[in-house]
Amino acid sequence: MGTSLAADPKSPTKSAGQRVLDYARARVEHKAPGRGTCWDFPFAALKHAGASTPHDLGKDLYVWGQPVARLEDAQPGDIIQFFKVKVHREWVRTYEKGGRTITETFKGHYTFADRHSAIVERVEPGLFLTLLNAHLTGDKGRVSRLRLNLSPENVLSGTIYLYRPVERSSSP
Repeated sequence: MGTSLAADPKSPTKSAGQRVLDYARARVEHKAPGRGTCWDFPFAALKHAGASTPHDLGKDLYVWGQPVARLEDAQPGDIIQFFKVKVHREWVRTYEKGGRTITETFKGHYTFADRHSAIVERVEPGLFLTLLNAHLTGDKGRVSRLRLNLSPENVLSGTIYLYRPVERSSSP
């Protein structure tokens, strides 16, 4: 049998953010929900987790829960909203070719056109965040991971908003 894509939305011991994260992790490398857009992914995660969606909150389609003032306070399961953000990025790719290990280092920029919504999977020192995303170039309609350093010196332009999922019965 295949991997179950169902996370338990009714777990009384988990926060809304933890349930959102469970849902999101279960979908990595699987087809993105809904139309496959970046917006559909956290919306489906919030609905599945029994948390308030932007429709429930009635503020804006890109308000995902309780605003978190500082990116440094990000937690797994939070939802991050990019608005015209350009990030400096360095990454290393290692692979085998002809019996040898090849390592390539790349430097460049990662640009989120207009708006992009993602779910925070991991937070590491130095503001390295691993994000779970849908509809990124090259992900072919699947949920994928992206690790970025979002420290102030790496964010070259744009605005980043952070939201903590809230239970549907409570209001932010």
